[in-house]
Amino acid sequence: MIENQSEKIRQLSDALAEKGKPIEIMGFDIDVTDLIHAQNELEEKNKELEAYAFTVAHDLKAPLRRVKAFSELLFEEYSTKIDESANEYLSFIIKNVTNLGNLK
Repeated sequence: MIENQSEKIRQLSDALAEKGKPIEIMGFDIDVTDLIHAQNELEEKNKELEAYAFTVAHDLKAPLRRVKAFSELLFEEYSTKIDESANEYLSFIIKNVTNLGNLK
């Protein structure tokens, strides 16, 4: 690939020089093989991390749904039998579990 680019630059330089136009072309010959390899490794690790995060998020949603369901049952069954402070606590639990369940 680099050889093709170098050859194209030489051809362009020769074509411009033939037309009597002064030209100067500077270039760098840098081996980026290690960078490409590192980038590929990083992309693979990111894919693994995304898969892990998805699994963790999925695994946490089931217990959250249970907490929410039982909190809602408590609220429905006992909201008239417990004091206002306890009702606020249950509402707080339901609201925050719902918010956690909506996180992506």
